[in-house]
Amino acid sequence: MEIINNEMNINEVGLSWACLVACGMSCILVGGVIVGAFGSALEAF
Repeated sequence: MEIINNEMNINEVGLSWACLVACGMSCILVGGVIVGAFGSALEAF
C-alpha cells in the first residue's frame, strides 16, 4: 500500500509541475500579446 501511495504522490507532484509550467507558458504568451498591443497603441499615439 505504501508503494502505491508513494507513486500516487509522485504523480500528483508531476501533474502540479506540469500545470505550473503550462500556466507559466500561457501567462508569458498572454503577457507578450498584451505588451504588443500596448506597444502598437503607443506607436499609434
